[in-house]
Amino acid sequence: MPNNERGATYKGNKVFIYVYNWKSGNLKLPIIKGNQVLKASFLNLEEKLLWKQLGDSLNFVAPIKAVPIATIIELTMEKKVSASFSAFNNSIFNDPAYGTKIKTEPIKINEWKNNQKEIDLGKVENVTGLGLSANDDRIKISVSVNGKEWQNLDLSGHNRNEISLTTFIAGAHVLGCNIRYIRLHILDRLADLKVDIYSK
Repeated sequence: MPNNERGATYKGNKVFIYVYNWKSGNLKLPIIKGNQVLKASFLNLEEKLLWKQLGDSLNFVAPIKAVPIATIIELTMEKKVSASFSAFNNSIFNDPAYGTKIKTEPIKINEWKNNQKEIDLGKVENVTGLGLSANDDRIKISVSVNGKEWQNLDLSGHNRNEISLTTFIAGAHVLGCNIRYIRLHILDRLADLKVDIYSK
């Protein structure tokens, strides 16, 4: 069952499981009925993931050294993942490390200017995550402290429904990034979008 120790997102036939502060012990999750796991691996660790299916459960062996914030498991499924995934789906933003939602920005299709939309938080915030209502590869995101110098977010391998923002400090990625402005750029066809912003 979902809890604050883990979360998950999906895209196409891929499932991404986030395990927070995985210290020891195996992870046991229910299978997605009618959809077989073809491959399972760590997305942000180089070591091999040991796992097996036992009946209606998927069992994953804890890594030798987990990633401090979240260890990510990538599952490649036989079929495209559908609503049945909700059997163990849980938002990463349920983790207290992400703090609280500080703003929801609805973007109507006619509000895009030159295929861009800029969000001003009013002051610099330690933003931990962005939740988008659409998981769309056409959306690119950049962030800024002052509105002049922008940093593009690397969204490769990420589900765009739930995006973690981190800062690289002393050789490690730490959750949270001090920003005031968020710029979204959507390629070609425009669409309505809702953006939830989390901070701690």
